[in-house]
Amino acid sequence: MTSQLKYISGDDFVRKILSGERDLSGIKLEYEFNLSKHREFETLQRYLKGQDLRSSPIILSGSELRGMIAPGLHLPFTVGKEVWLSHAALDGSDL
Repeated sequence: MTSQLKYISGDDFVRKILSGERDLSGIKLEYEFNLSKHREFETLQRYLKGQDLRSSPIILSGSELRGMIAPGLHLPFTVGKEVWLSHAALDGSDL
């Protein structure tokens, strides 16, 4: 796990992905962020489904996403070495 994680709010997490940012390695997402209840969740889902994530994956390596709630999240081909996902709820997600 990366020793110096950069804190990021749930709003910033969504905004960064929707703006095309792919490298989110070394982040510490706000604890128990409920992505599925975020006002932009459906927009994010449509965006991700329209992207070539195989060629340009979201990189979350060395990040902390503890307690994230995102059932059904469409995020295939994610690069996620040493991601801390304890207490995360990702039922039915495509990771």
